[in-house]
Amino acid sequence: MRRCQKRAAFTLVELLVVIAIIGVLVALLLPAIQSAREASRRASCQNNLKQIGVACQNHHDTYQYLPGSGSDGPHVDCCNATERIGYSWSFHLTPFIEQAAVFEEPDTSAGNAVVAASVIPTYYCPTRRAAKLYGSYAKCDYAGNAGSSSSTAGKDGAFVRQWSGLPKAADTPSNLQNPADERRRFPDFLDGTSNTLLVGEKQLHPSVFGTAGGDNERWSNAGFDQDVVRFGSVVPQPDSLHPDDKQPTFWSNRFGGSHPAGVNVVRVDGSVDVVSYDVDAAVWLNFCTVRDGNPIPNKF
Repeated sequence: MRRCQKRAAFTLVELLVVIAIIGVLVALLLPAIQSAREASRRASCQNNLKQIGVACQNHHDTYQYLPGSGSDGPHVDCCNATERIGYSWSFHLTPFIEQAAVFEEPDTSAGNAVVAASVIPTYYCPTRRAAKLYGSYAKCDYAGNAGSSSSTAGKDGAFVRQWSGLPKAADTPSNLQNPADERRRFPDFLDGTSNTLLVGEKQLHPSVFGTAGGDNERWSNAGFDQDVVRFGSVVPQPDSLHPDDKQPTFWSNRFGGSHPAGVNVVRVDGSVDVVSYDVDAAVWLNFCTVRDGNPIPNKF
């Protein structure tokens, strides 16, 4: 007669040891997995900026100037343009990033609402957030370089404000602003197109997407606003240092991002780079102005 043998089982101690080993392995592998995912998302973000850089090149080839930054006016002084010529640089690039259908929406209330709600994946950094509506509008995670500060109206940056000043009393009742006195052309970059910032990621805080200043307006028509432009007078910072303000009362002037190593940027010549958050303030300001005559390093 065949005897049944009892199969040996794991003891409680052995099970605990196995669980501990698995825990250690997961703890070792998780950072590597997260690092690989971030590397992929960072590459995707850089590809977005490359497309934006190429689109700017093609816009300049077509019209012989870069698009305007975005501007209030000509009939209002806040907080958007009443004519499409004053729409943001990101709107004027849509025909050059395979989004001509958005550009060709009728210039009516209904058509402009469709534009404002048009989600364009190229304009979202995948490390920061998903490409979708935030509030009522689509957004853009990238800002044009409008020079040293908002007071210059972009005249020392890559993107110039379409209307250069606020309405004058003499302009009433039409309330027209003054037209911009220049458009940005490649010969204007006396410091060199490889030495000047074109577009970079803009600083946002993850708890205030769609509500804080700099992310509360339409991607396509925000006026001359931190939603679409940032400035060189302050160095880039990571998103984590953006004030956690639930209300739209803080407008960051900084470029910045969600990547740990630094902020992704594209230069005027179309080359993509990463700028460390530790960049020297003077070097960064020189990088954001078109003709200051000061050299910048090849790598930050």
